[in-house]
Amino acid sequence: MREIKLDEQAITNAIIESVDRFINEELGIANAVVEKTSEIKRLIIDDSRMTEKTKLDSGVSMFNGRVDVDIFGDKMTVVYTIYNFYDFDTYYDKSNLFNPKCGVSCEKGEIYISILSISGQFQENSFGDSIQHELEHLYQIKMQGKGLFQDNNLYDKAISNIDNKLYGGWTSKLANIIYYTRNEEYDAFVNGLYQQLVNLDAFWNRDDIIHASSPYKILLYLTVQKKELEDNYDNENFLDAAKFFKRPRRWFLAQCDIGMKNITKKMRKVVAKAQKDFFKVNEGVVIEHRANID
Repeated sequence: MREIKLDEQAITNAIIESVDRFINEELGIANAVVEKTSEIKRLIIDDSRMTEKTKLDSGVSMFNGRVDVDIFGDKMTVVYTIYNFYDFDTYYDKSNLFNPKCGVSCEKGEIYISILSISGQFQENSFGDSIQHELEHLYQIKMQGKGLFQDNNLYDKAISNIDNKLYGGWTSKLANIIYYTRNEEYDAFVNGLYQQLVNLDAFWNRDDIIHASSPYKILLYLTVQKKELEDNYDNENFLDAAKFFKRPRRWFLAQCDIGMKNITKKMRKVVAKAQKDFFKVNEGVVIEHRANID
């Protein structure tokens, strides 16, 4: 039976300083994105210590803050909200109080992020993962000097119709397929999984982290959607929604197949690399590791 003794302050410092150092071009992540993600995480942690909290409910508090940062040559402000729950039981009972938000307004020069904290510990899937996702998009825009997607018109139309119930809800379904099968989107989601898997918590619950991750949920979503497309191929609403996006029905089936294949391949690559890098990333974090035999 193993017993691991940990120094919480050492964990915090070591993870913030070292996690992103081991994310490299093998995952298709630019060093500039890695470094900037780490910088913003440190800024938010430091700023939150001086932020006054607001009580939302028994065992639930909220912190609002802003930090200014240079992002790839542009001055931007990260507007963050931290929702802290006393413990996991409190979160399970009152998770509806957590309002997830993650996005960018280039016009206002702001990045918006909601961070989930339980017992004072930031949950990485709503912290570094979310920040990196938005920074990857900004970095690609900056480096390419153009829109993020090869077909901006189609993508913009999909985004604006994500919740459109036109044609019996098929417009919304096809819009989501367009969104979740863009290389730039699932690349950001899959790469963000790496940070969660090299976090110290993954030592005990790696499989749970994978199954709760955004890319895994996207994979399940596309699997279900492909089956629904096949079962309803002659549905008039499906046909009308496909015409709405000016694509043949078979195109959406192909997108599901391509997306599922690529996400699975990228997830395997990220999981394998995280397993390889776990102890390097957490070097110095596990203060004492003893193996006891009962």
